[in-house]
Parts: sequence; structure tokens; C-alpha cells
Amino acid sequence: MSYARFSTNAFRSHVYVDKHAAGHYQIDVARKEHDVDRSGLPPEPDESEEDFGERYAKYWREVMDLVKGAEMVPIGGPLDGEWFEEETAESAAERLAQIREAGYNVPDKAIERLREEAQK
Repeated sequence: MSYARFSTNAFRSHVYVDKHAAGHYQIDVARKEHDVDRSGLPPEPDESEEDFGERYAKYWREVMDLVKGAEMVPIGGPLDGEWFEEETAESAAERLAQIREAGYNVPDKAIERLREEAQK
């Protein structure tokens, strides 16, 4: 199960986060990102919106058209290409907060979901 992928938030995410089959949480930090201007993209539809499936499919086509063939450029941060193994959901959420503090794009939902899981 992944908490964030590099494609999350129109390919803005600099992290890939999942729960490994061995039981730990794996966090991979990207080395590069798409060099594109996302300002023309419509907001990502919310699941509660009417016709969500249709609206999301249209949104995703626009995202893919934008990044298709785009140049990949180095992010240039101190953690580019690093990876981390965290034993608990809470420590994974804390690590993501540290990665964000280092200047990387970390989806809010990834941290929120890990913190919720830690409270169970």
C-alpha cells in the first residue's frame, strides 16, 4: 500500500512512501522532477464532487499531457536520491516532516494517513 507516489499531486511529490512486505515503511526521495509549469492545471477534483470519475479522468489526461516528454531536472536538495526505512507509522510520518523541512514536496495526505494509522 502506498501513501504517496512520485505521481501524486500532478507529479509534484518528491517522495514515494509505502509499507514494505517485510513490515517496515519505505521512503524514497526523488533525485529529479519534471520541469513544467503546472499553473494552468485545474484543481484536482475531490472524491465528493459530482461526476468525480469523469472529472478526475479529464484532470489526469491534462496532467499526463503536461508531463509527457518534459525534461527531468535535478531537485538540488540535500536528500536527493536518499531512502529510509522506518519501523513505525509514527516514525515514518516524522521522517516525512523532516524531509518536507529540508525543502521537498511531501503530500499532506501521506503524513496525515501515517499519523492516523499510528493512533490505531
